[in-house]
Amino acid sequence: MPDPPPLLLLSFDGFRHDYIDRHPAPNLRWLRAAGSSAGRLRTVNISKTLPSHWSLITGAAPASHGLLANDFFSPVDGARFSAKAEHGDERWWQGAEPLWVTAERQGLRTAPQYWPGSDAVVRGVRPTYWSKFPEDRDLNFGRQVARAIGLLALPPERRPSFLTLYSDVVDKATHSAGPDGADAASAVAQADAMLGQLLRALAGAGWLGRANIVVVSDHGMVPVGRALPLVSRLSASELAQLRLAPKADEIKAHGAAILMLRPRRSLAPRRRAALLRAVRRRLDGWEGATLELWPPGGAASEQMGWLHMDCGDVVTLRAAATVAAGAQLERRGLTSHGAFTPAKEGLVGGGAHGYVPERCDAWSGTPHAMDGILLAHGPAFAAGARSAVFPALGVHLLLARALRIEPSAEAEAGDDTERAVRELLRPPPAPGWRWAGWPLLPFFY
Repeated sequence: MPDPPPLLLLSFDGFRHDYIDRHPAPNLRWLRAAGSSAGRLRTVNISKTLPSHWSLITGAAPASHGLLANDFFSPVDGARFSAKAEHGDERWWQGAEPLWVTAERQGLRTAPQYWPGSDAVVRGVRPTYWSKFPEDRDLNFGRQVARAIGLLALPPERRPSFLTLYSDVVDKATHSAGPDGADAASAVAQADAMLGQLLRALAGAGWLGRANIVVVSDHGMVPVGRALPLVSRLSASELAQLRLAPKADEIKAHGAAILMLRPRRSLAPRRRAALLRAVRRRLDGWEGATLELWPPGGAASEQMGWLHMDCGDVVTLRAAATVAAGAQLERRGLTSHGAFTPAKEGLVGGGAHGYVPERCDAWSGTPHAMDGILLAHGPAFAAGARSAVFPALGVHLLLARALRIEPSAEAEAGDDTERAVRELLRPPPAPGWRWAGWPLLPFFY
């Protein structure tokens, strides 16, 4: 049986579902009009980059695949996972099977590039073609496109059937300056130009219309409205007995929409349990925040606390007076001087994600503000097909169907997911029918 048409999966990190219509994006709009799309891609909880990307590619929820956040502690041995340091560490990526492993096991060649976890050996399998995540985080998109086109030019017996590309230009800009200003519009324009670069390259190589293209994002973004100081709720002594994820310097610099608190292992078991009970009393319900014990049902002395902030709030370790003064100046349109500059340091005036998606569904700026995008184009997808809401856990199944392989047994496969996938796929062709390809636009911006 011949290999399926190549499938390219492109992720625009942090691209909120409404950006396509709020800002000029001619290439994204063309892709939406010419192919299949969802009104929004329903993200997972926790809506952070690594758990969301791993759920997209595995079809498993974070609680199942074990990548709980960008920074967290293992509930098994307390080891710390950090997104900045653990891309190639195999131990963290074994909780579910990514699509490239599913495809390789069924005889296809794959070439994931810069997708979280793609440079690790997962369950004994490495992609046919892979790239180490760059230590300097230089994600040069032109180089990614050139590599993809080069791989597609290989002879059929060596050509990969599944490739990925990735950009964080939108995520970086909206974290720094918030999701609603000129910087966000500029970042969307850059992302759209990147897509145009890929489309032009595919057209030039004769692949546009013959290859399948899927564009997704992992989460949305909301502006930070309040920076709430943890030191106003917990004493210095209590903080000294806790390990925090993200780390303290990260929380001070940027704030955190979610925070994991783990009693130090040097404490006696009874003391660890008592400390976590006290922390929960102080933080659960604080300004709309909730504190969840993890793992649920675990021994009290071994549990950790997940602090989930209300939509638009971040927790900080800065002193309460300093935060209040800085936030007041920011609201008045002034710039604070000295150590605290809220917008510059990513607190009030910046953007955040990681919230429980339902808490942002009624956010006044844009409903469902944690949700992302899903666009699909090519011979596997029905032109003009629309799904109002597509679940993030259904992306693995959608891609597997496009590649004509069986999905991982761990991937979400409920009736609603199957229905959402069928809405976007092209029905099987009638006998003797031959697809002529998509009509090409004369120019991509």
